[in-house]
Amino acid sequence: MKAVALVLGIVLLALGVAGFIPGLNPDGLLFGVMPMNTLMSALFAASGLAGIAIGLSGRRPLAPPVRGGGDNDMRPWV
Repeated sequence: MKAVALVLGIVLLALGVAGFIPGLNPDGLLFGVMPMNTLMSALFAASGLAGIAIGLSGRRPLAPPVRGGGDNDMRPWV
């Protein structure tokens, strides 16, 4: 999941930065397809930075994997 967060973070950051480049955002349409303004570009960039931070963090997942064959026990501390 951290790899997915990292990849999505990079994509969102790239889209956010591209929204600030006038040549890529003529008439308010990013790449001529997606409507984009300054606020949306900033939100894309902030979301991308958050995704990259999550993807690169050294923290372990909240619920460790179940050991012992996965007996369908809902307690994450087993």
